[in-house]
Amino acid sequence: MRTRNDQQRQRPRVIARQDRVAWSLGLGNPLRKAKVQDHSQSGVGLLVDGKNRPGMGTAIRVMSRGEPSLRRARVVRVVDRATGEALLGCRWISSTDHQREASRQRTIRAIQSQNQDTKGTPNATDRKN
Repeated sequence: MRTRNDQQRQRPRVIARQDRVAWSLGLGNPLRKAKVQDHSQSGVGLLVDGKNRPGMGTAIRVMSRGEPSLRRARVVRVVDRATGEALLGCRWISSTDHQREASRQRTIRAIQSQNQDTKGTPNATDRKN
């Protein structure tokens, strides 16, 4: 039997259409204003200032007045409008997606670090026989 707390945990967070929300690229980055154009259980459409819009694939944090915490989303579509605004299609990032992304970022940093370490070391094709 489900308790009231279980039901509350499973209930999707609600962000209403036309709500004003804030988004940022992550901790330490400024919050920017956005207007909700569309929403679903799997994502949200945000209308943002086109000058400071994130690119496709970027993970952002979305905060609503009614929500005590930030939600993470990935930008999967960007449509620039003639008004100077941009419409972002974002998909909510689950905790599994978040862990996968963190692992991916660690792997990228490790590869970049290896590449920087080997730049000064001559490889086999650089050596004279």
